[in-house]
Amino acid sequence: MKRVFLFSTVALAGAAQAHYIPTMQTPTTVDADLVATWRSASLVEEYDYWQVPGTLMGGHAWPAQEGVQVDEMNLSLNHRIDENLFGGVGLASHPEGDDSHGGVELEHAYVGWIQSDGPWVAEVGRLSAAFSPSLMAHASQRLASEAPLANDVFFGRHFHDDGARFWWHETAGVSAGAEIWRGKAFPATDSGDGGAWDVFARYQWQSERWSFQAGGWFYSAAAEARADHRYGGGHQHVPVAPPGETATAFSDIRYTGDTDIHGLHMELAYRISSDWRLALEGNGCGRNWTGWCTMPLVDRRTWTAPRTAAGFNRPCTGANTLSRYAPSS
Repeated sequence: MKRVFLFSTVALAGAAQAHYIPTMQTPTTVDADLVATWRSASLVEEYDYWQVPGTLMGGHAWPAQEGVQVDEMNLSLNHRIDENLFGGVGLASHPEGDDSHGGVELEHAYVGWIQSDGPWVAEVGRLSAAFSPSLMAHASQRLASEAPLANDVFFGRHFHDDGARFWWHETAGVSAGAEIWRGKAFPATDSGDGGAWDVFARYQWQSERWSFQAGGWFYSAAAEARADHRYGGGHQHVPVAPPGETATAFSDIRYTGDTDIHGLHMELAYRISSDWRLALEGNGCGRNWTGWCTMPLVDRRTWTAPRTAAGFNRPCTGANTLSRYAPSS
């Protein structure tokens, strides 16, 4: 049985938001949070790689470790410059596996424009994705400190990239927009043939006690020789095995092609008091990819495709669907 304990510290304005537009009444906000968890067991064995069968993973989707682990630290500063302009900067730290590749990284550095007395908002810089509420949420805002499996498999857990966003912002409960990305965030690459874009729409309604939100999104990415940088792609880990056993090298597959991901989300909540509420959440998403997989010659033992100078190539297509429904309080 897994027991999870959370400890969060909040500075000034509350838990840090992945995307937040300051108001003229409170033009400057500073937010901080920290989540640490004790786990009774690791997600995978000490000498195993974490790879969900039938998928191509990457990004920052490291398996949870036994014992005490700092899941996330965030510090952000947001400022409303004037009636139309705003900006923000955010720093964060996440665990990055046994080799301690983690460190403080710049997650947000952007400027934005908001229409006077209107719904339109434009932003440019290093941004978090707005299309998926699940990807926007920090560990301190989720029911459990671990990220949903769909985030790990489809997006490498976190999504922060250089890009631009133009959207209709929370008017009459409706938000809708489009984003374009350089491709630094998994599953895209920032090569000449890489990059990504998405579109999204959602509706929110709230009364004195009841609230409801639902939405959908579509994300499309292009990748060129994309590697799983957790274990391969220039970050190849030296295989380690217990005494008397043979280590298994990581299959350093490189993917070139397109990836399309679509998703739906909803939440129905009832507020019992100022401190308590009941909610039912649901998320579902699917992925389709079409391209080529390349494996270096050193890993050719499992391949039957024609040989090339780079190694072995074969067509690579597939589809995955993941969903989650969870009551909360």
